[in-house]
Amino acid sequence: MNTRNKVKLACIIFIPLIFIFPAFFAEKEPELSVIVPVYNSEQYISACLDSLTNQTYKNIEIICVNDGSKDNSLEKLRQYKQIDPRIIVIDKKNGGVSSARNLGMLASHGKYITFIDSDDYLDLDLYEKCMDKIKSLDADVLAFGLMFEPAHTYGTVVSDKTYTDPFYVLEHDCVNCSVCNRIFRRSIISDNNILFKEDVKYGEDNLFLMMVLPHAKVLTNQPGVYYHYLQQGGSIEHTFDVEKRLISAINRCKYSIEYYRKNNYSEEYGWLLQRCLDITYWRIKELDDNSKKSNYSKKVLDILENQLLHELEFIPEYEQNQLNELKSYAKL
Repeated sequence: MNTRNKVKLACIIFIPLIFIFPAFFAEKEPELSVIVPVYNSEQYISACLDSLTNQTYKNIEIICVNDGSKDNSLEKLRQYKQIDPRIIVIDKKNGGVSSARNLGMLASHGKYITFIDSDDYLDLDLYEKCMDKIKSLDADVLAFGLMFEPAHTYGTVVSDKTYTDPFYVLEHDCVNCSVCNRIFRRSIISDNNILFKEDVKYGEDNLFLMMVLPHAKVLTNQPGVYYHYLQQGGSIEHTFDVEKRLISAINRCKYSIEYYRKNNYSEEYGWLLQRCLDITYWRIKELDDNSKKSNYSKKVLDILENQLLHELEFIPEYEQNQLNELKSYAKL
């Protein structure tokens, strides 16, 4: 058989296969995108990346966003990238964890998306078990356990439950408000243009969940696997003072009310009022400076009175008493 006939025969055999098995010939997209914001994590990043690159579930991309680190974090990321091509390294000016996560999400390709902080690590079979559960239920959001380290004590233990009411999860079963012990269907985030709010420096995970979870039709848990959360004395959670927490809480109220009104979640307005007061009232009450107490009370009341209170036919006595006390602070 001459060369020309061989070429014709090859075309006859292989070209139809491209149409029959297109996924075989196409470049395989990662099924799970893991977003890793990195800031001055030189001491911890190896343990984090080792737990990702050695996952028993292999179809992942690992998007590391260096957020202007001043140590050797970026160099370590580049070293790992040379070893594992699934690692993508993005370098940016410092803008905070929310800006790093947002950039990572915009660069992601997976059908599902998850997050891990650069000083934490995972059980090596975590993603395999979680993705098996997601696929079996066609779930939109999955939560798994979180363990505090180095004390090795449980932060969150999830039960083997599945839900179809996302607001029930938000109100009753959202024990830990971290995005890091959850996997999300990426289309829910991208289709609804949801990003982390970069001016919310504390409680940003909770706000993100309040925007994402209502769009989920099936939410489930995977017990028996853990995200290992390293507790550090210098972390944001430990160093934020009352006033900084309060500023973030007020911003969270504003954004959550705007989002729930935009999406017509009117049945949740009562719970939303309770939630907004829970995260603002007690912090205002702790302030010693009467001028600050008055100023922040006015800010909270302005948001609630203009955006939410007039939508409610009934305000429970407990919340009404808190509102009255904020009004008395506002007059100081």
